Amino acid sequence: MKLLHSAKLPIELTNGNDGRGSKWFSSSKLRNQYERLLRLQGHQRTPFDVPVMVRVTRILGKRQQLWDFDSGLRGNAKEIFDSLVVLGWFTDDGPKFITEVQFRQDVPKDRVSPFTLVEVFDPMAKELTEETKKLLLAFGDNWEHPLSVACKDAFTLVQQFWIPALVKDAVRDGLLLSLDGEVKDTNGVYGMNFRLTDDGRKQVGMNPWPVPKPVVVKKEEKTLF
Repeated sequence: MKLLHSAKLPIELTNGNDGRGSKWFSSSKLRNQYERLLRLQGHQRTPFDVPVMVRVTRILGKRQQLWDFDSGLRGNAKEIFDSLVVLGWFTDDGPKFITEVQFRQDVPKDRVSPFTLVEVFDPMAKELTEETKKLLLAFGDNWEHPLSVACKDAFTLVQQFWIPALVKDAVRDGLLLSLDGEVKDTNGVYGMNFRLTDDGRKQVGMNPWPVPKPVVVKKEEKTLF
């Protein structure tokens, strides 16, 4: 799961005990109010290009108490989501674009005013750890000669280069291309050949591999004499 966007919204999350069942309650009026507030604060954006999971966190203010967790999304969360659709976050708030919504609560050490933290995740993407980024950077710009990881024994290879875990995961996630497929033993030296894929290079801030120029073979002109 990879974090795509995070925003602190200056809106206090409610749990439904705000006259929502009254005939005087106007959902559209509340949504328009949120939209204007968030637009003034620059929260408009283009829609996410993948189905996302959204985490809504209620940040408690002074003298506020934690709710039961089944109360979290029954109040003004609907109007918040509707305003975010209008602001361009999502094409629609249906299950085609938002696959899951989670609710959390957090009690900060220094309580001030309550607000709502909204985090948007790509649930299918793998978040790279610092160790994985370090490993990918180790493969660098090896284009003509892919990096060969070589050690005197398999244990050292495993210990120094995280072969069982990080490399395996990086290959699975399409970040590394394994040129050998498995650890090999050549004259007592264990090694593997890898090369960063274009997606792997993108994850660590590199440009895609250059496209090799086609080799043009000139045809020899034959003469009669």
